[in-house]
Parts: sequence; structure tokens; C-alpha cells
Amino acid sequence: MDHIPASIYLDWYPCEGTSGEFTLYEDDGETLAYRDGTTARTRITGVTKDGVATLTVSPRDPGGVADEYLSKKLVLRIHTPENLTAIDEATGSPLPASRSDSVVTVDLPFGFAGGCVRVQSK
Repeated sequence: MDHIPASIYLDWYPCEGTSGEFTLYEDDGETLAYRDGTTARTRITGVTKDGVATLTVSPRDPGGVADEYLSKKLVLRIHTPENLTAIDEATGSPLPASRSDSVVTVDLPFGFAGGCVRVQSK
């Protein structure tokens, strides 16, 4: 199980007036069980409107994949030249973030349990 990443990185390029969604699929990485639908699924949506970007992570559906085969941490990398603040929608608290060049990196505290982060200019 050493091939299972500890973290999954979500690279996001928010652009005013856009939205998108995708489903992240994970399997056990060892068997062909995914052919029969044994996959964990996490739906992720993003919307940028009126200068505010919102990323929503739905709770992961394990889909029969044992927990030890699943990544434990979600990290959001926001690609933008702007100086941003990321806020956990559930608590209203700012999230710690680091900046390198034009990428802001935020560990999502809610991870695969589901949650929402709001990102806006400082």
C-alpha cells in the first residue's frame, strides 16, 4: 500500500463567471475490482462569481473500497496572481495558507468528510 498518496492535490484556476465540477475516483490500486464499480467517489464543484470563488467537496462515498487504500488529506492549490484569503464556510474561520509564486496552498481541514471553502481577495 506504499503507492497510495497521503495527500491528493486539487489544482484550481478560478476565473470570474465560471463554474465546474468533477468526480474524483479512487480504487484500491491493487486489484481489478474497479471494473465492477468498487471505487470511492468524491464530487467537487467550483464557482467563481462577484470576485468570490467557492469550492465545495461532497462527502466521499467509499464505494466498497477499504479505508486503508484511500488518501487521507486534501490540499487545494489555487493558481492566481492575487493575494487571497481562504475561509472555511462551516466555521467562518480563515484557513492557514502558504504562497509561492502565483500559487496559494491550503490544507482543507474537512478533507474527504465534505465541506466548503470560500476564497476572496484580501
